[in-house]
Amino acid sequence: GYVVLAAGCAADAGELRAHVGARLPEYMVPSAIVVVDGFPLTANGKLDRSALPAPEFRPSVGRLPRSPQEELLCALFAEVLGVERVGIDDDFFALGGHSLLATRLISRIRSSLDVEVSIRSLFEAPTVSALVTHLADRVPVRSDLEPLLPLRPHGKMQPLFCIHHAGGFSWPYSRLITHLPPEYPIYGLQAPNLTQPKMLPTSIEDVALDYLRLIREVQPHGPYNLLGWSFGGLVAHAIGTHLQSIGEEVEMLALLDSYPYNSEVPLTRQEEKRHEEVLFAGAADPIRNMVDTLRHDEHLLSMLNERHYEAIMDGYDNSVRLMRRYLPQEFRGDVLLFVATQGEAKPSHEVWAPYVRGEIKVHSIDCTHDAMMDPLPAARIGRILATELGRRRRTMTLHIKRRTS
Repeated sequence: GYVVLAAGCAADAGELRAHVGARLPEYMVPSAIVVVDGFPLTANGKLDRSALPAPEFRPSVGRLPRSPQEELLCALFAEVLGVERVGIDDDFFALGGHSLLATRLISRIRSSLDVEVSIRSLFEAPTVSALVTHLADRVPVRSDLEPLLPLRPHGKMQPLFCIHHAGGFSWPYSRLITHLPPEYPIYGLQAPNLTQPKMLPTSIEDVALDYLRLIREVQPHGPYNLLGWSFGGLVAHAIGTHLQSIGEEVEMLALLDSYPYNSEVPLTRQEEKRHEEVLFAGAADPIRNMVDTLRHDEHLLSMLNERHYEAIMDGYDNSVRLMRRYLPQEFRGDVLLFVATQGEAKPSHEVWAPYVRGEIKVHSIDCTHDAMMDPLPAARIGRILATELGRRRRTMTLHIKRRTS
């Protein structure tokens, strides 16, 4: 969080965080608060988020290491996170960790302790104490690219299921962990061709049914919470409409900069090219850039190989083909639509109107299409999702009380 103080006032960031913590639930309290002289603005008078100083996460160290292994892991956590100290109960993601830092930490752990461990292990055991137990139990190492990825498998409420963008994997959704209430588990759905390269689906309907099977292994019955980014938004919508067709309830359907492609509207070749540029804006180049970045990140060399990079690009090309052919069914209920306001112009949210029997709640996010899960956009999206989940939870509780009274 960022704060501008009134003239003549002084405040300590820790005290401000404590003040906020006394009035808000823990999940809504910023992990760090930065005091700034003023908010930087763009030439258009909008907040220039890229010019804000990066927050410094300062862990409140609790229990100290009790063994050489815990001491080494605490040191590695602190080194990767760029903080002075980490206690054995400090959560890696609560201290600002995300998927890219997780890959670096896992690489350091592997080389320092000579153990087999995956990013998935860190999602399941995000503190030093939990990770030590995880390693001691000799839990078989599972691939970080499996179709169902537990980002935060613990919690008593209905999980949030996050469907990947055209790149195929769901690691970026780890940015949401610190912004959603801890009682909500978070799972990512990933493209099967990342582990089985020849397994490319032939329709979005097939993708939806395949992912729904995995979702129901975790949560057999509704109400369901679904989130999808770009291509994943169309899949989430398809999952939602199918669930409704079999009598299941969808509590929340949220779409990140995702739009249907209307092949029924006749267009000239030039109009069609422009239409595709708008609908798939920001998708191809960031995917290629992402693959190039992964190729050159030394920490990922032991996790990904050339087969994986080819699978990502093959999956992207196939996803675009499926998007062009997909005609959504009607979803009965409200939809959250997060629109990236930077970059290429986007279709009006009304493009969803034929496929949504309810309100389309639009939230503008000051970022490009491919940056939706960067720190600041993810924080805003996470806060909105948390508010929506809380509102729906209160509505459901009230409804149950009325029925039983």
